[in-house]
Amino acid sequence: MTEIWHKVRGYLAASVALVACPCHLVVTLPLLLSLTTGTAVGVFLGHNPWVVVVVSTALFLGGLALAFHWQGQEGGSCPMPSKSARATRLRQDRPAQAQTTQRGEGGAL
Repeated sequence: MTEIWHKVRGYLAASVALVACPCHLVVTLPLLLSLTTGTAVGVFLGHNPWVVVVVSTALFLGGLALAFHWQGQEGGSCPMPSKSARATRLRQDRPAQAQTTQRGEGGAL
């Protein structure tokens, strides 16, 4: 059940990133200004459009990072193997490496 919520949150974060993408400001800035017309926020944003650019870029990068993070998780665990898993894998590989080095050093067995 947790995996489903990670996927839903990932899709939601990706949607926010898509809407807040700075390349869409040609459409979203006039829309935002028209929605806030006649308010103090609209006047402030009309005189300081760079605030919208900065906030939009931060929302885009944050939404994209969260989307990748939440979509990459399976079962609520980190997609990277833990140190103990890597250590176990290394221990399993060592006997094979030791045999190949013995054959290479001493010639044929």
